[in-house]
Amino acid sequence: MDVDKRIELLEAKVNHLEKELEMLREAVPGIQLKQSKQANHNKNLGLLLTMSDVKPVGQNIPHPQGPAEQPKRDTDWEHLIARVWLPKIFIVVLLLGVLWGFMAASSAGIITEPVRCALGIAAAVLMYVLGLKQMRSRRVGLGQVLLGGANVILVLSLFAAHMLYSLIPSTPAFLLYVLSIGIGVWTATRYRSQTLLITIMLSGYLVPFLVVSTSPNPWVFAGYETSLSILLLLISVAFQFRIAVSLAVGMLHVPLFFAYVSGSFDDSRYVFMLAVMVQHAVFFLVSLWLTYRQRFVQSRTLFTGFVLMAMWLFVIYAHPTGTMYATMLAVWTILYTLTALWVYSPKRPAIAYIAIATLGWLLWLLYIVQAEYAAAAVITEGAIAFVMGVLLRSRIQQIMGAIILLFGTIGLLQSPIMDVLSPESLSWIVLLTIVPFLYRFIRKRQEPRSLLPFVQGFMWAEALLILYFISQLTEVVMMTYTYDLRHLALSGVWIVYAITVIIVGVMFNKRKVRLAGLLFLFLTLVKIIFVDMPGVSVGVRAVLFIALGAAGIVVSRLMYRQKTDPSS
Repeated sequence: MDVDKRIELLEAKVNHLEKELEMLREAVPGIQLKQSKQANHNKNLGLLLTMSDVKPVGQNIPHPQGPAEQPKRDTDWEHLIARVWLPKIFIVVLLLGVLWGFMAASSAGIITEPVRCALGIAAAVLMYVLGLKQMRSRRVGLGQVLLGGANVILVLSLFAAHMLYSLIPSTPAFLLYVLSIGIGVWTATRYRSQTLLITIMLSGYLVPFLVVSTSPNPWVFAGYETSLSILLLLISVAFQFRIAVSLAVGMLHVPLFFAYVSGSFDDSRYVFMLAVMVQHAVFFLVSLWLTYRQRFVQSRTLFTGFVLMAMWLFVIYAHPTGTMYATMLAVWTILYTLTALWVYSPKRPAIAYIAIATLGWLLWLLYIVQAEYAAAAVITEGAIAFVMGVLLRSRIQQIMGAIILLFGTIGLLQSPIMDVLSPESLSWIVLLTIVPFLYRFIRKRQEPRSLLPFVQGFMWAEALLILYFISQLTEVVMMTYTYDLRHLALSGVWIVYAITVIIVGVMFNKRKVRLAGLLFLFLTLVKIIFVDMPGVSVGVRAVLFIALGAAGIVVSRLMYRQKTDPSS
């Protein structure tokens, strides 16, 4: 009976400890205890003895320590040199040795032209077989080098047989080139090798230049290059080869550029534009699909592709009397704008589409708007783009908006005002309206945080821009008057502006505004002393100093009367 009572007592204690452990596990996350509902008495006794030192809930319990930091592994230089760089370097050495051996044998008359080509093809086949064997043995670095070298030797052998020795006609040579590129692409996809795919890509884009043709066909040339580019692009996206995606998009423009500048296709320039647009359209659809599937989109590559397409549009269609450039650019820009509005959501950001749409509207405005109003248009778009970047929390969009705004401001500063009522004056009014708007917008939203320490400089810049603007207007109005009167009027406008700023600061009790007015007053004094005095008459000097002295005394008296708040 004593044994049974002890067992019942132990079971009651075990149940009580289990409840406390459950409370302990809820109080301290990270402590997990595995328990078995169907444990026998021996396990319960073991659990009781094990947990006898556990502190009750409510006492200080030390938190479990995090995982220990793993020591950094030293660089395996033997692996890096012997398996990565050694085969890549010495395959080039091998190719150079074989090439020089062929040259020596050819000079001695030992190897005839057909034999040279046959040996090259045989060497390519041998290297291809050895490369496959190395890949099966999981010696990837060596296998990739052998497979890439095999493709290079095969293309060079076909080139020699076709262009150097005229052993193969143009059409069979082109088909053999395509076949060799197809084998290389199939091999690269089979072993998921980005390095091999890039090697094949470089060889594939050169194929049209390795074929002799008396009457080159632009449709065949552009069709082949575009089809190859799209094929390699889709393969790279499917296997997530990011470098290969960028090269597939960018490398198409290299052969198209050389073919365009060669002058062989002057009458078929639109074929090049069509090739670029087809490729960009495919990449746009692929990017849209990746965005919809919430997968990684190469925004920089898409942006670069749009820039290259816009450059082709400008070179081919940007004529003073033509509208094709503006029309096509507007179509693509509207497409990207609508796509950004449709795609954007917290889970699917549309940063790339918004940035491209912003650039597209900028290029369109620069082309379609008259030069006199271009600054106002660019400044307005820059401000809108910056505000969108803040609202969407897109750093890239904020930078683009700031760059466009700065670009428009610099262009405006370089365009002097020739008349009071002029497009330049309108542009200045737009700029002077946008700067305080951006100041209040950033202050209210406290974004972007990187600009908050410098946001006060916006109003200082506004004050200087206003001074520069009214100075230009004054010079335009006084253009027909004498030298003395022009300087007198300009200095008078500066004095009035400084006093106006001080009065505004006093009325709204803004200490920094009052300080700015005082600085402008002293700046006017410096201007009168160093700019006006050497050239004006004594009478004008007297008027300037009397006016400036009186203004200083009046401002000082005004500041004494105003009860200012030093913290304002």
